[in-house]
Amino acid sequence: MPDKPDLKVPDSAVPRLAQYHHALMEMAEGVASSDDLARVTGFSAAQIRKDLTYFGQFGRPGFGYSVPDLKQALSRILGTDKAWSVAVVGTGKALSVFGDLDRFRRHGFRVTACFEKEPDKNGAWDDVPVYPMDKLGDVVRRENIRMAVLAVSEGAAQRTAEILAESGVQAILNLTPARLQLPERVAVRPMDLAMELEKLSYRSGRLGDR
Repeated sequence: MPDKPDLKVPDSAVPRLAQYHHALMEMAEGVASSDDLARVTGFSAAQIRKDLTYFGQFGRPGFGYSVPDLKQALSRILGTDKAWSVAVVGTGKALSVFGDLDRFRRHGFRVTACFEKEPDKNGAWDDVPVYPMDKLGDVVRRENIRMAVLAVSEGAAQRTAEILAESGVQAILNLTPARLQLPERVAVRPMDLAMELEKLSYRSGRLGDR
């Protein structure tokens, strides 16, 4: 079924779609119901059905969803049906968050280059070359890199992000506390670990009051 580009999709639905996609990748081929997805993801079956209807009609009532078909559809919606070249900037800090690169590759993200202030300390990350920071713009342009993970110091974040944007990067996952000011054509997704812990703290407290 074609997507529905004229329908406004809430921003909160996109991270849930990613979780549905991840869950489907771990499922055996066959059929899965919204209840099956709910058990794996923690979202309600009603929420899952509602999120999917933003993009079209999937599956059949009383039958469920074809796992391969829905997985393929979500991959297309999320843009992971094509390979993305990714730069990791601040490799040492990113390593502590992401570990190895296998799951990047499974989801269509090919880390092409890494950058570090002192690259000799890291050598290569899973055979991906680690370059010094002063090569950032040149390598990004040469390798046609369109996405980046930013894990430099807060003080260096803005200027580093500007170099990425000027070199053709279209999307940045920002692991720094800095609030980046970039052109609207560059999508920025902050990942503030302290804020995520605050959300968990709130949730834990609410559960503890029951």
